[in-house]
Amino acid sequence: MPSLASFQLTPPQDAREFEQLMRDYCNCIYPGMACLFARPGQKQYGVDVVSTGSNGVVAIQCKNYQDMSVSISMIDQWIQGAEEFKPEISHFIIAIGAKTDGEIQKYVLKKNQYRQSHNLFSVEVVYWEEISAFLKSDARILQRYYPFINTDGIQDQFDIAYSSLDIIRHDFVELILRYKILDFLLEDPFVGIKTEYLILSDKFDIALKDLLQRTVFLQETELYQKIIAFCGKWNKYNGYIGLKVQPSNNGQYVRMNQVLMEDYEEIEAIVQRMKSEICEIYESISQ
Repeated sequence: MPSLASFQLTPPQDAREFEQLMRDYCNCIYPGMACLFARPGQKQYGVDVVSTGSNGVVAIQCKNYQDMSVSISMIDQWIQGAEEFKPEISHFIIAIGAKTDGEIQKYVLKKNQYRQSHNLFSVEVVYWEEISAFLKSDARILQRYYPFINTDGIQDQFDIAYSSLDIIRHDFVELILRYKILDFLLEDPFVGIKTEYLILSDKFDIALKDLLQRTVFLQETELYQKIIAFCGKWNKYNGYIGLKVQPSNNGQYVRMNQVLMEDYEEIEAIVQRMKSEICEIYESISQ
């Protein structure tokens, strides 16, 4: 029997139910007074859900497309329609009930950067992958839309699990900084690595394992997969240098035993490549 984390939720078939789901999403992610806007047949200015709160006016355009791809021109059209909405929108979300499209995500990110630099409302796109992860993080809302799923016995998981990709990203970056992982990577293992960094890296491994356990309902997301990729590269690097370092005489550092190394340049190239791969994944997560 599959776990809830691996269970593939399907988007609601009814467009109105998808809008109601996104209303609940908005209330949780952007706390306020979210409600459905207008009724079918009335002019909506590209807005299906609207909320007022500390984040200003947050509006959502719901597109429950499951077998239809979204184009850049459609994105532009929906944003243009939302610009006519009054009162003025602070943040505009395009919610799509389909598989994640990286090209559309990149376009919306660039579009958002331009708009913010010109004092226009911000815009983001969320796909079913992220919406599904949100549902799995809240037993009450999950039961509302998927009453056939039995959540008995897993309430403790709901209580400790992450409910937001932004929060897990923030906590991951915070662990990197707290345990000085970037400083560790700057060290040259041929010269020596501070023992302090080795101790901190062990503590980081424990903290990172706890973080991953709390992502039980976000395992379908791209962010989770990137963190898993980071862990793989990080463990591989530590395992590699762990076979080749030795204590220095003063006991403050460990260093690579160059006496036993016949292929110094090759090993140095491997070390640098591993470091670059780890840093590249970290940058893609922290952005």
